[in-house]
Amino acid sequence: MNDDLSERPFRDEPVLVSTDGPGELEMPTDESWDEIGEDAPDSATVLDDWIIFPVIALGVLITTAFPVFLQQQLCLPVLNTLVIFPLFVWALRTGRSRRALTMTLFWAFCLAAAMLVLGILLSERASGAVQGVVEYRSQFIRWMADATPVTAAPALDWLNQLKELLIFAVATIVTAGLGGLFLLTMAINIVSVNAGSLISEATRPVQTLLFSWPVWNIVRLVGLVLLAVALAEPLATGQLRRDALVDWFHSRRRLLLYGVLTLLVAALLQLVLSSLYRSVLESGLGLR
Repeated sequence: MNDDLSERPFRDEPVLVSTDGPGELEMPTDESWDEIGEDAPDSATVLDDWIIFPVIALGVLITTAFPVFLQQQLCLPVLNTLVIFPLFVWALRTGRSRRALTMTLFWAFCLAAAMLVLGILLSERASGAVQGVVEYRSQFIRWMADATPVTAAPALDWLNQLKELLIFAVATIVTAGLGGLFLLTMAINIVSVNAGSLISEATRPVQTLLFSWPVWNIVRLVGLVLLAVALAEPLATGQLRRDALVDWFHSRRRLLLYGVLTLLVAALLQLVLSSLYRSVLESGLGLR
């Protein structure tokens, strides 16, 4: 890294610095996640335009409807992930970490909504297109009925959740986010189709709709996206040298902290609200 690094104000954009050879892309060095500002007009790209969000929504719609209708278990998560991954990496490589975060959260919301609707309208086909949803639903019903400590449903299995978090973190780091986004896709699809199936069979569909996606899962999803943006950055930007990684940790430590704190909030919500959710869902499904 150049010696004048400490003399420049912190900012969230790539900088070309002079070295003995050609210029190199320097890791953003903003002191605070809250200090990220808008990019300069002369560096604006399509990522900065509002049109990117309708494009993401359209991409999600296309990559969910056709694979679900055709019951393509492999194509569905792969195509869903490829909607956001190129934009995600592009945003990170151009120093737009906040844009990567907002785009990924919007993509996750669109994917959850699309799969929820398909789970309601095409319950059988959606279940056939999402690998693992049948097993998840079976355990979800067991958890809802008697709080059985199963691992796949929203039960209080902290060890399993920690293991899943470590797998997610490693997959994100070594693939510049691709592996982590794929795991998110799988999880979103399973939970959303399960929710759609519950709603389609509920005696009180509105009540079931409001509680079919547990709030702690939503908060946990936000925490995982925060971590994905931070952990994918070194490989996405090609900054893997020791000094570059030190600069990365210094500039992204708050974002990492926000992600971890969000996951802790999700765990607390799960601990406090699990019994309420079980009771409401049982009522909504006419089981009590």
